[in-house]
Amino acid sequence: MRTAGDLLIQYDLTQGGTNPQLFLSEWVTTGAGSLCEASNSTPCWGERDNLSASGLATGSINTSPIPVAESDGLTTVNPISPRTFGEASVNFSAIVGSGCVAFGSAYLKSRSSDSFTAALKDFIAPLDTGINNCGALKIVKTKKHAASVPSTQPHAGVVFGVTGGTLPAGTTVTTNASGVACIAGIDPGSYTVTETVPANYAVTSANPQTATVVEDTTCANATPVTFTNVPLTNITVSVDSLIPGGTASTIDCDAAADPPFDFTTPAGGDGSFTLSNKVPGTYVCTIIVDP
Repeated sequence: MRTAGDLLIQYDLTQGGTNPQLFLSEWVTTGAGSLCEASNSTPCWGERDNLSASGLATGSINTSPIPVAESDGLTTVNPISPRTFGEASVNFSAIVGSGCVAFGSAYLKSRSSDSFTAALKDFIAPLDTGINNCGALKIVKTKKHAASVPSTQPHAGVVFGVTGGTLPAGTTVTTNASGVACIAGIDPGSYTVTETVPANYAVTSANPQTATVVEDTTCANATPVTFTNVPLTNITVSVDSLIPGGTASTIDCDAAADPPFDFTTPAGGDGSFTLSNKVPGTYVCTIIVDP
């Protein structure tokens, strides 16, 4: 299936099959039929650019027999006949520009003449090109959950803001059921990733983090940045004077804090003190009951 921006490089043999000329067309999905090389409506292959004339490509073909000894194993008996082997060199960077480009696969087909609409003859299935100067930014998000086994779980539905490169302002991604979010096909370089921490959780990793996008990486093989969260807990300490007003109590939790977490009961001797949104850890409260 063709998509917008697909490239067609034509290797035409003119002057009796002795003069290779290379042309470039781009797949056009919308617009007027005048954009097409050999069609009246889009989608179509766009008008051809002559790569040979612009110095962006060159081609050659053997005009004399290639001896068996020089055939690189293509033949072992008879020489290769004239005009049966051609090659081309294309300035790929000039064609696609300097930005992020992934040229994933290429295929070859031959036609009965150098006419754009000539009958199709031979076809070689697509092969990977290995040309990819784009990269992927991968985020892995986990959470702790004491009642689950294992206690570290993927965290779905978490939103991350990403800035850097040529990404539009306000770019966000959301983790999937596996706790993974990824942006593929972006320029290599440094990006800033910021987690929008879900309610009732605390982030225990650095936030934001710097992610380095490396060229020729995808969501499958990119080195991720990892964020971890832990659930928060409210801690409440209560006292209840069995004789109304008979005792007064002081609840002191983490006296070294500034301000200290402490509470003194009113005249009735009853009350409670709550520490809110606490991350997992050890908390020591001292209760002094004074009759």
